[in-house]
Amino acid sequence: MTPSQQLARVRRSLQHWLESHPQEDVNATEENEQGTDDLRESIFVCDGFYRGRRFRTAAIAAVWFAEEDELKIHSTAGQCLASLDAAGIAELAGPEVADVLPMIRSAATPPTAAPSTETPQTEEAQPLRRAA
Repeated sequence: MTPSQQLARVRRSLQHWLESHPQEDVNATEENEQGTDDLRESIFVCDGFYRGRRFRTAAIAAVWFAEEDELKIHSTAGQCLASLDAAGIAELAGPEVADVLPMIRSAATPPTAAPSTETPQTEEAQPLRRAA
């Protein structure tokens, strides 16, 4: 799994967790009752090394540790609400979506050629192909 696929899986699992665990948020507006629309994300760097991502809403703060593949979700008061390992993240994220661009997928499968009705030519009859 590529790093971008891992990050997409973590984002999906956090979004699903937020949807299934509505928080009491005093700052939430009527159209954003659970505080899930204002999810902010930042890169988590410690001692000059990339460690993962931080996610914040008005109700929670979460950190995904990339190397350990763990997601820890805390309330704004600091109480640990959830700690998910790789299996928990994958289960919460749901089925994995292929991360392949359509143009790459179509280029990977060669077009089927119609069977040739011509007689095979010898190597001498074929024109030489030269690089430009």
